[in-house]
Amino acid sequence: MLSGMNPRAALKALRVVLTCIVISTLLFINLRLYTKDGTEISPDAPVHADVAAQLRFLRGAIERGADADMQRLFPEGRFFMNCLYGLANVEAGLREAAGSPARKVFQNEARWALERLGSAENRAVFPTALRPRYGIFYAGWSAALHAGTLALQPEGARALSDKEALRARCDAIASAFTESKTPYLQAYEGEAWSCDSAVAIFALHACDHVLEPRYASVIERWVFGVRERLDAGTGLLGHRVSVEDGGLIEGPRATSMCITLRFLGESAPELAAELYSKFREQMMTTRLGIPGVREYPKGVNGSGDVDSGPLVFGISMSASVVTNGAARIMGDAEAVAHLVPSAEALAMPVRWGGEKRYAAGVLPVADAFIAWSQTARPWFAKTAVRSYPGFVPSWWRIPLHGVSLVVALLFTSGFLKRRPVQKTDARR
Repeated sequence: MLSGMNPRAALKALRVVLTCIVISTLLFINLRLYTKDGTEISPDAPVHADVAAQLRFLRGAIERGADADMQRLFPEGRFFMNCLYGLANVEAGLREAAGSPARKVFQNEARWALERLGSAENRAVFPTALRPRYGIFYAGWSAALHAGTLALQPEGARALSDKEALRARCDAIASAFTESKTPYLQAYEGEAWSCDSAVAIFALHACDHVLEPRYASVIERWVFGVRERLDAGTGLLGHRVSVEDGGLIEGPRATSMCITLRFLGESAPELAAELYSKFREQMMTTRLGIPGVREYPKGVNGSGDVDSGPLVFGISMSASVVTNGAARIMGDAEAVAHLVPSAEALAMPVRWGGEKRYAAGVLPVADAFIAWSQTARPWFAKTAVRSYPGFVPSWWRIPLHGVSLVVALLFTSGFLKRRPVQKTDARR
């Protein structure tokens, strides 16, 4: 024990321990930059073992009350924990053969999450007076998950009551869009974000596939309205918008654009392709060689908030994670091949007990976003791998290797110093 050592020996022991920890961490980070695990974007590839381990962690965390803990930190923390867990199970299940036992397991988990979304605790933070009820954020995300649970079932096995319940959700959403003067509906009283309506449009698209199609004209009208309101400078959607006419209140930001692209990639593919090219050009970048996503477009500076999290040299960690999912939907294999190793290195994942968690699992809602991004695939179409301009140089890992080497040398320099030679008395 250190308490039984003299102060100099104890200090030396602590220094050795600290140096070992730092060197081990640096080795882990630098080696994980080369991982290829989870970079496959084929929609038919089975869910990766790491993702299955993430889902096991998330299920246990939710059962232990992690969603309630996240609600105390984020406005929709409880909702996102359950909804993203459900959506990740939908997309994992869609990778399995129809009617297989494996798909049935994912279907049951998605249904479990959907039922939790309907609880009084999950709905408590959302307004009941808006159209659709509880606002477009709650209505859109929950309808998308509901459609996903049906998509996992064979058509003949879908219960009539379940289909009627989904139809009622989607009719309410479609009616609200039809009667609105703007393509962006309110999430909360007097407040609207563009990405929330994009999620709801995807829900209508999904409903058209699992039920009799009904909403093509609503989706077409919505796309037309969005094109009329794109930001003039960037050609992207505004982040926060006016509930009166859909005009921009706050310009484009990555935290909303990456969600928008994730959903429009299938429900409005032509618009998504145009937006993704502009998003890629203006928001995907590198810092110290590490690939990431700027929260604000090039030439625009801003601060982080509860949506983006803290910005590191302008990079949003949350947007970088979700963009991984959007890139998979858009067939951007190059972006996935760079964003996944970056997250695996910097988020410090650990596995034990058959579970995988990032940053020791201290922020489970972040794990939910990562799992949802890693399972991303189109629900009703094939992923078409496309060619995009490179944004990451081939030597992108070298700067971090260099910084790591300098840090390692600083920590080990004390051990490399030669001890002074003790002079002896020649007359002895």
